[in-house]
Amino acid sequence: MEKLSPLARRAHLIEAMKTDAAKGLHCGSCSGTCCTFTSNSMQIDSEQALDMKNWLLQQDRWNDETFKSLEDCVEEFRLDIEISHIKIRRTYTCPFFKRSSLGCTIAPEVKPYGCLAFNPKESGVTNGGNCRSNLDLLEAVPAAKDVTKYPIPVALLMLR
Repeated sequence: MEKLSPLARRAHLIEAMKTDAAKGLHCGSCSGTCCTFTSNSMQIDSEQALDMKNWLLQQDRWNDETFKSLEDCVEEFRLDIEISHIKIRRTYTCPFFKRSSLGCTIAPEVKPYGCLAFNPKESGVTNGGNCRSNLDLLEAVPAAKDVTKYPIPVALLMLR
């Protein structure tokens, strides 16, 4: 089976996001609550982490500054500590969030699938609230099911 490019694996998610945006359903006026510790518990698999690493390398951002940001996030939100034998998803502020509307510093073609599929259900959302993850779109991602996932900073540091 031919391995799809990062963009090809995300194409349907990006297209759905553009379609929603054309209907006024976009994150342009939002503060980015979904990227902060109040709402974010995004986890990615090794394939998504590798996509992000390769893109960060191309952008000259796979460096000590990024590693420090990732490490600080892991430490602040205790993402490397297991509370019990049960995997508990912890919330954290994404280290790639610049704290503004449309605040993600990662390009859509390598953004985590879950981030691309999480969008407003109504126009004019300013502080999160009426947003949702389109599970049907996520199910259509041509990726291995039941793979181990980690918070974004943990997954990226594993590739360091």
